[in-house]
Amino acid sequence: MMMLYIYVVIHILACVTTLLVTATVVTPPRDVTVKKGDNAEFRCDTSSPDEVVQWTRFLPRTEIIAVTGRQFNYSGKYQVVNNSVLIISNVTASDGLPYACLAVPYETQLHYANLVVIGMY
Repeated sequence: MMMLYIYVVIHILACVTTLLVTATVVTPPRDVTVKKGDNAEFRCDTSSPDEVVQWTRFLPRTEIIAVTGRQFNYSGKYQVVNNSVLIISNVTASDGLPYACLAVPYETQLHYANLVVIGMY
């Protein structure tokens, strides 16, 4: 019975330790201002360089636009490089939206930044 108790305690401690070392965003993205036609870059560094970062854009609807290691069908509009940098190519007026990053699956807080497009008229 004592061996089972020790095993359960060790297993619980291992799970708690795992939860304590999960990655989070340490450098949230900052607002970016670019000219129409230029590329925009948002950086979202996590506490672990191998962490998966999810990027979301808002308005007119919320949609996930990029995730580290996955391709979404946006004709090359969005790409994630170095696990933490979102590049938005050939920015247009419609790209001037709030964007957010999230370290998944451990973090629940979104980290927001705005893209401001100048020379759009």
